[in-house]
Amino acid sequence: MRTVLERPPAPILDTPSPAPEPQPAPQWQGLRDRFRLPRTKTAVATPMGDEETVVIANRTDEEWTLHLGYHALGTVASQAEREIRVARWQMLTARQVTAPLGAEYLIADLTPAIQCVEIRYDAQHGQLAYYLRLVEH
Repeated sequence: MRTVLERPPAPILDTPSPAPEPQPAPQWQGLRDRFRLPRTKTAVATPMGDEETVVIANRTDEEWTLHLGYHALGTVASQAEREIRVARWQMLTARQVTAPLGAEYLIADLTPAIQCVEIRYDAQHGQLAYYLRLVEH
């Protein structure tokens, strides 16, 4: 028994059909674009008008390195004072220059209300304990 399939022959194309042109993706609109919100500056690019002056007073016999956020401020000598500019709320860290590896940092959160930061020490049981004292307006 013979089976016959009746199908029209496939058309033979001499030239292949061109691929469709790629369409650009729709542009994403963030909330800022959608609601026309103003651009805000990050902590790295803080505006100059919002800064406050803070005095760092070293009341110890050690030299300390200072960092404000990720920015190195340099050192403050023993029994010396130094002024820095602080924008809004930032974290100040202080570390002894001669401290061994793994020594702890002194940490303080600075706000616009802080006028002075003192690096002080307390002698307890024959050991020196260093701390930061924050003085407000």
